[in-house]
Amino acid sequence: MNKHALKNVVASVRSRLLNVARQSGKPFEAVLVLYGLERFLFRLSKSVYKDKLILKGGLLLLGLGFPKARPTKDIDFLGIMFGNIDAISQTIQEIGSINVNDGLVYDFSQMTHETMSPNSEYPGVRFKFVGQLGQAQIPMQIDIGFGDRVVPASREMEFPTLLDMEPPVILGYSLETVIAEKFEAALDLADLNSRMKDFFDIWGLSQKYSFDGRLLQEAITATCTRRKTAIHSDAEIFSDEFAERADKKGQWSAFTKKGSIIGAPEDFANIMATIRAFLLPVALASENGKLFQGKWPEGGPWSD
Repeated sequence: MNKHALKNVVASVRSRLLNVARQSGKPFEAVLVLYGLERFLFRLSKSVYKDKLILKGGLLLLGLGFPKARPTKDIDFLGIMFGNIDAISQTIQEIGSINVNDGLVYDFSQMTHETMSPNSEYPGVRFKFVGQLGQAQIPMQIDIGFGDRVVPASREMEFPTLLDMEPPVILGYSLETVIAEKFEAALDLADLNSRMKDFFDIWGLSQKYSFDGRLLQEAITATCTRRKTAIHSDAEIFSDEFAERADKKGQWSAFTKKGSIIGAPEDFANIMATIRAFLLPVALASENGKLFQGKWPEGGPWSD
């Protein structure tokens, strides 16, 4: 594409993204970031690596239509069968360099990377670079983790687009494993865990989706086994004391206000009561070596 044609595409895309920002009430910068992330996913879907990077995290939930109000600024992947950091870096650059007529150019000239959780058995890698839509600079961050097992297996999903463009078709985490990883983090770091978004996501998913208890138990067991975290029913997050702690209530209030979260209970104790009803029966069964076969409809409760 010559410079004049690219300039026309950029102007058209920018104008349409401004309309998206106005109609949604979101800051234009946030819309730009989401566009940059979305179009990277599209390039991934057209690459030979589309089965090697499995989408997870906030962007996965956004792509599934939940939650509309919680912004995300990065892409989280589970990486499959990669070598060293140089090989991963080369993969990111190959994907981003695929030519697509969407006005975006990814600049890797000053890309940086850092190791995440360096002391873990499977440390991850965080990459930062820039996307360019004309003169607009879009900060890009991609986090890649390794070693986790997805139960049930990852599934193909069509990621929604901001504009009328061909959507990315990529692999995404199962919801059971999304919940399992957030639950494991809460079990492992309950007193330190101020990641209110994890509690919000577990609560929200339990309200929006139905779950098969056996599959959810299998996902939780696989995640906790891999991360060497014990599943126990007397975990702090299941206690009334945790739900009523003033610091947690304050963190929850700040989270909902900062993120303009819509539809979530104002009281942290209500969130934790739902999470307890959703996950405690699974934890009890696992703790006692029993198979959990309940059925969870949207919003609960469990039934036989």
